[in-house]
Amino acid sequence: MRWGLAIAVLTGCQFHHGLAPGAPDAPSDDADGNTTQDTCLGSFVQVCLDHAPTAPFAVTMPTPVNTDGGAPCVDDTLHRFCVIAGTSITIGSGLAASGQKPLVLFSTSTIEIDGMVDVSSYTGVGPQHLGAAANDASCAHGVAPFAGGGGYGGSFGGAGGTGGENSGGVGAGTPAAAVVPTALRGGCAGGAGSTVGGTAGAGGSSGGAVAVIAATTITVMGAVDASGAGGSGAVHAPTVGAAGGGGGSGGLIVIDGTALLGTGKVFANGGGGGEGASGSADGHAGGDPTDWNVGGTAGAGGTNNGGDGGAGAVENVAAGGGMPGQIPSDGGGGGGGGTGVIVLAGGATRLTNMSP
Repeated sequence: MRWGLAIAVLTGCQFHHGLAPGAPDAPSDDADGNTTQDTCLGSFVQVCLDHAPTAPFAVTMPTPVNTDGGAPCVDDTLHRFCVIAGTSITIGSGLAASGQKPLVLFSTSTIEIDGMVDVSSYTGVGPQHLGAAANDASCAHGVAPFAGGGGYGGSFGGAGGTGGENSGGVGAGTPAAAVVPTALRGGCAGGAGSTVGGTAGAGGSSGGAVAVIAATTITVMGAVDASGAGGSGAVHAPTVGAAGGGGGSGGLIVIDGTALLGTGKVFANGGGGGEGASGSADGHAGGDPTDWNVGGTAGAGGTNNGGDGGAGAVENVAAGGGMPGQIPSDGGGGGGGGTGVIVLAGGATRLTNMSP
């Protein structure tokens, strides 16, 4: 890891201890070529602003944030992140971020999260909602399924689940290996299922990326969520089925302060795999994680012969594999998504309600 941080790894979580969250201000040139003094914080990832914040930032009602630009985002000096900055930060309600860039909360004193900071991806009416920086471009793809095999679960801090085989015992999608991230980035999507005539389920999107960086303490009484979405269930055609999609992995949460306090929840769990379709019925989608100690539920119950999906991963429980299709016209289930990554830096230590 950068800056010589020591690393301890526990079931997909990476805990980093070393540099204090405050960093010396660094000189840089503004657009006119004048030398300015940047304000920098962070150890796992150092974030610098051209100007120090001059006022507190507070969220008192549900607030969507597009990390691609516009208020309340400001750019860091390298234009990598959407930074919400304040002399202090209080999240009293929901702050839900989507867009291509990771989200950074940047406080020159304290951060208190009483509501929800949400960079998760999830299913719902219409297209999946993508958390900020979900489905990172550097993700390795697993081995694609074929002939009715289920899609693999997305892998990030923990490996995704294998897709379910077709009724002939072959065709399953195989997940990529887990990785240890060295930058602020989102997780990895699940793989799509394959078909024997119907419409295969799409893979679930991964959780996104957020860094919570304070010069002093961070208190979480609410929640920080970077979980992945469930894979889609397959849709049958007359007399033939298809396979379910794999669940998305959890994303990345960085907590970087002198101490982490509170009784809240911090989680980046995997989405459930989608169910395969039979020749007469559609499969059900995998579920999205709903709490710190549960992964996304396996897609199941839509058909007797299509394979069930695998459950998404959660702390100490690996992603489940999809079940096979039962007869030649039916598809296997998608694998569950792997866990994401939680990085604790500065003096932050683990909370009870944290996964992975």
